[in-house]
Amino acid sequence: MPTDITILPEPLVDPRGAFRGKPAALAERPASLKGKSVLLLDNSQLGAELPNYGPLFRWLSQRLQQDHGARCSQDSRNLLLGGKEHLIAQADEIARARVDAVVVALCHAGVTQPSTLFAAELERRGIPCVLLCTDLGLPLAGVTASTYIPGLPLVLAKPATGAGDAFGQREASAVAPDVVAGLTLPPTDLKKHFTKRFPSASPRIAGKAGEMRLTSRVTTRANLRNGKTTAEVEQVWYPAKDGTRI
Repeated sequence: MPTDITILPEPLVDPRGAFRGKPAALAERPASLKGKSVLLLDNSQLGAELPNYGPLFRWLSQRLQQDHGARCSQDSRNLLLGGKEHLIAQADEIARARVDAVVVALCHAGVTQPSTLFAAELERRGIPCVLLCTDLGLPLAGVTASTYIPGLPLVLAKPATGAGDAFGQREASAVAPDVVAGLTLPPTDLKKHFTKRFPSASPRIAGKAGEMRLTSRVTTRANLRNGKTTAEVEQVWYPAKDGTRI
């Protein structure tokens, strides 16, 4: 006879221990981009995705310069190379170049996490940063940012449409307002928007000593067969502190 059973949330211990780092604070943003130097940085993924997303930075650069008076430049750096020291060195180099703001693309699959950590290093140095993400990269960027740089502006980039010289122009124009907002809104507003957008990507998933607790109880249907009670619970992944799944 079927019946409902309830599985109460119990503590889970993350064997990697507690997260010891201190999240970076968002840099103060300028009121506008007029006269500001904006670096459009390819993290090595944008070029690889050119057939799918088009010349995104070319169109975005036009919008930022023509509509907002920004001074745009472009660069490409493989953020998958090296570890934390490599990202820190890259951020230091950009800071020495006196860049006012940075837009990083494209957060897709494996390059998403190092790109988010790189953005955190830029924000620590007082440089506002925005990440352009694919549908695949956006959730991971949200989880990673919630731990290392809460409030980081994450903008969803859609695959390019159109033909010929206009390929991708519409999609770049569509994300331009969100990019500008991410580089000019006050940090308090960005944090509020981030929390509403990624409510489950809380940096408090793990508590002291790396203990995690499921956020709610699970109720499922159980059946009695051959004198045994069985219950099937749908597999659910819970994000850990560094964006991996448990």
